[in-house]
Amino acid sequence: EKSMSDFTSQTKNNTFSKLNILVENLHAIAIFSDDLINDSAFDIVGEILTSISEDYALALGTSFWTGNGVGELSGILNAPDATDSFSGIERVATAASTTVTFDDIYSLIGALKLPYEPRAQFKSNRLGITAIRKLKDSQNRYLWQPSNIVGVPATLAGFPISQAPELATDIEAANAEGLVFGD
Repeated sequence: EKSMSDFTSQTKNNTFSKLNILVENLHAIAIFSDDLINDSAFDIVGEILTSISEDYALALGTSFWTGNGVGELSGILNAPDATDSFSGIERVATAASTTVTFDDIYSLIGALKLPYEPRAQFKSNRLGITAIRKLKDSQNRYLWQPSNIVGVPATLAGFPISQAPELATDIEAANAEGLVFGD
């Protein structure tokens, strides 16, 4: 048996294209006086640091999903379709414009490229997860499988599912991106 391999046209013709990677920074600044620290009856520094880290996490999470790329991350939901560019993502439309079915969920799983499947998981808003939990097949069986073990996530079609509050709250609204699947 003979295997064939060949160089790509980019390496044969030396036509590599450049990819610009923009790095955006998220900063937090807290200004408070020594008097406030010294005269406080409780751990004010700990409270301020906790507040900053919560705000930081919320801002980063929002930017990760919905950022526009201007002074923040370019969010996943703002990525072009996979056919449009190198950084595009696959999108799967539901069969009916405002209804999510088992077939739609399996189409979403099937759209993911094979190398990303072993560690893939679903993400949805809390209300989206509630709607998905109610999906039943023709024999009245749920696709959702709750977990009874601490630290082990619930599963949907055999893959873990967890919350991402930034996603659309109504997964059955027209053009909503309320359920994502990937690694």
